[in-house]
Amino acid sequence: MKTPVRLLLLLSGCLVGNLNLQGQGTAFTYQGRLDESGQPSNGLYDFRAQVYNRATPGEPGDALVSSTLTFTTVPVTNGLFSLTLDFGAGPFNGEARWLSLAVRTNGAPGYQTLQPRQPVSPTPYAIRAANLSGSIPANQVTGTLATASLPTGGNWALTSTLTLDSTTLAVDPVNNRVGIGTSSPSTALTVATGIGYGIEHTDGTRRLSTFLDEGGCWLGSVSADKLNFFVNNGVSSLTVDLAGRVGIGTTSPSWPLQVVAGQSVVRLDSTANAFGSVLELRNNTASPSYLGAINFNNAASTYPGQIGYTGDNALTFRTAGSERMRLNNGGRLDVTGTNSSVSLNAVFTFQGNTIPYAVLATSDSAIGAAVSASSANGTAISGASANGLAGSFSGAVRVDMDSNLTRPQLRLRETQDGDYARLEFQAASRPYWHIAVGGGAANQMNFYNSTNGDVMTLKEDGNLFVKVLTITGGADIAEPFQMSQRDLPKGAVVIIDDEHPGHLKLSTEPYDRRVAGVISGAGGVNPGLSLSQQGVLEGNQQVALTGRVYVQADASSGPIQPGDLLTTSATPGHAMKAADPTRAHCAILGKAMTGLKNGKGLVLVLVALQ
Repeated sequence: MKTPVRLLLLLSGCLVGNLNLQGQGTAFTYQGRLDESGQPSNGLYDFRAQVYNRATPGEPGDALVSSTLTFTTVPVTNGLFSLTLDFGAGPFNGEARWLSLAVRTNGAPGYQTLQPRQPVSPTPYAIRAANLSGSIPANQVTGTLATASLPTGGNWALTSTLTLDSTTLAVDPVNNRVGIGTSSPSTALTVATGIGYGIEHTDGTRRLSTFLDEGGCWLGSVSADKLNFFVNNGVSSLTVDLAGRVGIGTTSPSWPLQVVAGQSVVRLDSTANAFGSVLELRNNTASPSYLGAINFNNAASTYPGQIGYTGDNALTFRTAGSERMRLNNGGRLDVTGTNSSVSLNAVFTFQGNTIPYAVLATSDSAIGAAVSASSANGTAISGASANGLAGSFSGAVRVDMDSNLTRPQLRLRETQDGDYARLEFQAASRPYWHIAVGGGAANQMNFYNSTNGDVMTLKEDGNLFVKVLTITGGADIAEPFQMSQRDLPKGAVVIIDDEHPGHLKLSTEPYDRRVAGVISGAGGVNPGLSLSQQGVLEGNQQVALTGRVYVQADASSGPIQPGDLLTTSATPGHAMKAADPTRAHCAILGKAMTGLKNGKGLVLVLVALQ
């Protein structure tokens, strides 16, 4: 590219320093004319633009004060071109600035710097911004003011955040927020300081007051460890200390909430209905053992009274630190003491450790029952005694109630973990039996005989241990299977269904190695033991896998004699005599225990798959 001979520079925009006027950005337009060899240039050119603080390269203090802007493939027509330059507000701080341009033919290896540098002159808008003063009712000012003072008088209409000295004062008119010490207020008034407090009274006391004088109400701190609320400069009406304690009428609370008053302490008015609460006392601790609610005390007493609510849903009354009366949620009232008297004709007698009976009841023929009780929570009578007998009856005990899993008719509970809750049975003087439950972590059920000890044990996980188990209800061991066909007849021979994994189907071929067993129940012989796992291995028909069971048989291929091996036949669901030892390998259903001379019928078979 040849060196340009003449450069015509026209500026149609300007930069206004740190003050951005409404509608004005930091970009401005550069228009020029490019000649080569005295002729106007035409074509595509690349330009590079920079801003310097001196007019002549190399003079003292000359420095680049902006970023470098590059423009490629700029069209130049009859020597004229136009560039939009945006160096931001940084380079233009009010001091003189010069624009340096370099040019090359589009894609050429190097730039040719144009001489001389061009001065950047202000536009009329920037001239106005540099001399703002007095009242400005029509103009809208945005951006950042570089000084901490504003022109006096007039009105300022802001359309975005106005900041003085970066962090001294910020006004956000869009959201109606003011920030002190921050340029980004997040509330109506945001005060950000690093000295511990943001509002201080004129007398040096840190406080927030409804008045600027010494009267009225104010919130503040008279010491480093308390927050006080005062009314009319009197005694602190409310105090909060570092321990989270609140005092009303005192500046030194010693309880989480302490109220000091000369008359009534608390008055609660409510329009709640019968089930609404005027006062609620609550302990949010997970599973507490005792929820102490109300204490009755005076300055000299060491044995306060207490009404409390326990974790097991009971209302208790305590004196001298001990529980004296308990009202359970089922309606049962328990009373303990040391001075109760006993009457032989009393219906109920409550007493302490000097009386041998917790409840003593007598009855005549008109009543018919010494003790009669019913309960909705499943426990009608509960008793304990130091002599080992909570109750003694010479006649039969009868319990009538509608029971379920949570409300047993009879409940025996051993209070000591590791021992057993026992139910004893005895006929005359013969060896007695115990059904005992417990044993600590084992928590098992034992059937105990005074002669032979534990004869059967049922574990908590369902495992049963017994010396001998005799089953009298059936003769085969079966499992429930899913069938590919529905309602197969009892005694039918079934095979593995290879098209439906885990299913069985009716046999239809002789010497089928997929033989699985016989559907139980034919001839009145039921399963003696059924094996299954709920939710995992279940089915809709019981199939005998071993033991004795009746099977449907077909003697058309040869009579069946006791002792013959049986296999599947071509008759669906029927067995036949296995006459071909080679084909019978792995296809044997079992061994016949009865015979069948001809036709079809039931044969008792000892199932033994092989």
